Amino acid sequence: MSARLYFYFFIAAILGGSFTGGMAFFVQGRAFGFDNVTIPAITPAFFVGVTAALIIFYLVRTSQTELRAANDLLEIEVGVRTAELNRSELRFRDFAESASD
Repeated sequence: MSARLYFYFFIAAILGGSFTGGMAFFVQGRAFGFDNVTIPAITPAFFVGVTAALIIFYLVRTSQTELRAANDLLEIEVGVRTAELNRSELRFRDFAESASD
């Protein structure tokens, strides 16, 4: 993988973990007036967020790769069909020119 892809992978993991860790912190007590929120209470939520973000990142990346491959095949097919159409047009043009003689 390229360096840019690793960077995006890292950012997705950190954002996903930060979001779920922050939500766990909110639910564990700060929003309700408790000050005894511990790191072990937030850590599992952080890792669940990291895992979810990495799975989503992988699925999006895989989908992009498959879409790119399908697009390449379609471009090849369009090129083949265009060449066939050009050959057919030339054949009928020759037929029309010879029929007028």
